[in-house]
Amino acid sequence: ANAPYIGTGTWSIVNGSGIFNASHSNTTSVRNLAQGNNNFKWSITNGTCTSSSVVTITNNRPTIAEAGYDAVTCEDTLVLNPNTPTFGTGEWSILAGSAKFKGNIAYDLRRDDNYLIYSIRNASCYSRDTMKVTSHKPTTANLGADQSICRDSILLTANIPQTGTGIWSL
Repeated sequence: ANAPYIGTGTWSIVNGSGIFNASHSNTTSVRNLAQGNNNFKWSITNGTCTSSSVVTITNNRPTIAEAGYDAVTCEDTLVLNPNTPTFGTGEWSILAGSAKFKGNIAYDLRRDDNYLIYSIRNASCYSRDTMKVTSHKPTTANLGADQSICRDSILLTANIPQTGTGIWSL
């Protein structure tokens, strides 16, 4: 803002929020901006006469991203529970491991550790949070087709587990 040659200058809030560091200085910092539009007026007053101008400062800071708690699952699919953004749009991506996403559902998770990033973007600003999802999904058990036999013993065969341990039970 211009410095007053004659009169006194004052900053005021028209819309939004903020706290001025020096409300009578033409160059001041303002903090605690509201998200979205903030309108500030610089007025120069001399006696009963006033000249003023309004500036709009748009705060595009998104909602702070919260991915949710780290999780352990016995499947390769997991429903994720991030916070819902008030400002911006949330999206998932992968830091390490593998997964595909449909909304807040991660699927085709790699076995063991997967690090997922939840980002909230608003204009050119973003906030991110990372969570770890560990999948302990074992190999799917496969015995083949049912059989009818005419004796009291049979050799059972099952697939060899690539992940996990196979055990027979009654």
